[in-house]
Amino acid sequence: MHTPEHAAGTDPAAGATPAALTVTVNGGTAVLAPGTTVAALVAGIAPDPRGIAVSRNREVVPRSQWEATALVAGDRVEIVTAAAGG
Repeated sequence: MHTPEHAAGTDPAAGATPAALTVTVNGGTAVLAPGTTVAALVAGIAPDPRGIAVSRNREVVPRSQWEATALVAGDRVEIVTAAAGG
């Protein structure tokens, strides 16, 4: 039997834990697994994180905190890279 919880991607037996979360990344919508960290998001976008900066909800996330910063539904993330030139 399908209930609204199943349709929404939750499992009532698991305490209604969401199966995914939606965040905004660089202006676009991204659907991620619960518990996804900034580090995991960056790794999925750029295999080499050198020269990358991340903001979450308009606040810079220090690189030292990427692994410890879990994203939550509704977060607005901007990932930018440094560009050389003049």
